[in-house]
Amino acid sequence: MSGKSMFVRVLAGAVLAIGFCAVPSLQAAERKPSHAGASQGGRVFGIVTAKTDKDITIKAEGEDEAKRYLLAPQGGAPKADLQAALKMVFSTNLVMFQAQGEQDPVLTGIQALHSKTRFGMAMGTVVAVDADPKWPTFDVKPGSQGHTERYVAVWNPATKSVDQRLAQIITGLNVGDKVKVAWSYDERKRATQIQVTAKAKSPGGPGKVAGIVTAKTDKDITIKAEGEDEAKRYLLAPQGGVPKADLQAALKTVFVPNLVMFSSQGQDQPVLTNIRVILPPVRMGAATGTVVARESKPKEVPWVEVKPSDGGYTQRLWPRFVGGPDGFDKEMVRTFGELNVADKVRVSWTYDERLRAAKIQVISRAKRADPARKEEKTAPESSGQPDSGQ
Repeated sequence: MSGKSMFVRVLAGAVLAIGFCAVPSLQAAERKPSHAGASQGGRVFGIVTAKTDKDITIKAEGEDEAKRYLLAPQGGAPKADLQAALKMVFSTNLVMFQAQGEQDPVLTGIQALHSKTRFGMAMGTVVAVDADPKWPTFDVKPGSQGHTERYVAVWNPATKSVDQRLAQIITGLNVGDKVKVAWSYDERKRATQIQVTAKAKSPGGPGKVAGIVTAKTDKDITIKAEGEDEAKRYLLAPQGGVPKADLQAALKTVFVPNLVMFSSQGQDQPVLTNIRVILPPVRMGAATGTVVARESKPKEVPWVEVKPSDGGYTQRLWPRFVGGPDGFDKEMVRTFGELNVADKVRVSWTYDERLRAAKIQVISRAKRADPARKEEKTAPESSGQPDSGQ
């Protein structure tokens, strides 16, 4: 396991042309696309992001924002051949399309580029991530020649939703990550396995920081940023306001002591603007690193922080919760108490909504044991009821 996550995994098929009665020049269409080209009648490649009976929204290749196209001029109806083509177009599909007009462009032709194979694999660079909990997607630009494609997690018929494990992995991806994606295909490409082969040099994007969640309420969240000794409190909305809907949705998947990527605004009373959990791609694993902090006070939740040897982000681990009167695994709590800052350890871990230590092997003791055993410096007291889950 490598990259910025200590504890963190498309041969695109040939295409089936549907929609245009004739495709006179695919090579001409494979120039660098732009919205301007589409509005002037040129064919452009892009990803369908939304579709209704009146319009379609497409993110053109090379563009950062999707654009809405009417299916017919105001007051009109889509042409029969366009209606037929649209029946085979679904959200997340890669398409080739053309449109006319500038302010309210009208779609004049569309061709869904469907895979001829049911399964495949691809390697490339993540260029966009949408962490919507119900429908998380990520866009991958192939390493070789090819068009950017969008993937959603494979469908789980038992839960009648996308596979939640893969959904969590998707939300943990960063723009710039190099990935290997195994996929299946029905009406769209669905990721069945995601392997991060190289982490982005500056994960998360401009202004984003990695850190460990130390407390969370309905009004604020406290995060210990990577490399900092003290945790800091962030409001979820400006004073007197309410958190934005997308932030509220993201926070539902955040637990103490998750590793997160986040951004904020302001200095004196910073307001959280974005957050997502950096999740491991598997439910259990092992890693080697150095103890940088720990907590073993009787009335506190015991934990240990480990900085991975590969240079990844520091992770905080809790003991496994075994239930009963003792709650946490007593042996692991005892092990936490015996650790010193700077001890080199190998940790076997499991993951539910939190990272939990299953076994800790001390590889080497710190040259000089720290009798104080560095305890966390806390931020100002948070308001509301804290997240004290087990």
